[in-house]
Amino acid sequence: PNNGAVDGFPVEIYINGEFHGLYTMNIPKDEWQFGMDKDNPNHIVIGGGGWEDPVRFKAIPTKFSESGFEVEAGPENDETLKKLQRLVDFVLNSSDTDFKKNFGQYLNLDSTLNYYIMMNYAWTPDNTGKNMLLATYDGKVWYPSLYDLDTTWGTHWEGNKEYNYSTGFINGSDSMLWSRFEKHFKKEIAARYFELREDILDPNNVVNMFN
Repeated sequence: PNNGAVDGFPVEIYINGEFHGLYTMNIPKDEWQFGMDKDNPNHIVIGGGGWEDPVRFKAIPTKFSESGFEVEAGPENDETLKKLQRLVDFVLNSSDTDFKKNFGQYLNLDSTLNYYIMMNYAWTPDNTGKNMLLATYDGKVWYPSLYDLDTTWGTHWEGNKEYNYSTGFINGSDSMLWSRFEKHFKKEIAARYFELREDILDPNNVVNMFN
């Protein structure tokens, strides 16, 4: 449902007649949202819950409780941790040649391209780490998946201020994953971006969807 992204509807909250603001009623991050089987140990969704070094792919996680990562679907055990460690180790320690050549054995390239482009197109800075979901269906290849999305299109997550997102792209240098991805897949990013601009990300199409 909703391609794994947050899906909610807005509600105004009143308590004893007093207005408390605008909220959203959202679906949870469960297996059914990703078309997963809860009894399959390789069907896993892991989400960034903070800005710790493992979430930024700057350190290999040793335990979930200290990593900044949270298991949203699938078993939270040593086997799941090993699968995440394999991914982070590749991003952190592979050579430039290995990173480019073997990227698809760890991260789905199409999914990663789309995710990176949407981060910059809709300006979702939290999704470089803290709000990034990683989904896998075989325990080896991971798919970045957008969630949360409370900071998009220049709006602050508290709703009381704006960001100036017209100054340029989101800087991925704070994450080893995105800084290395930017460096080694420039041509692929450009090709996919201009492909998406033909229809899905055409500005008129986006405005029409909002309307």
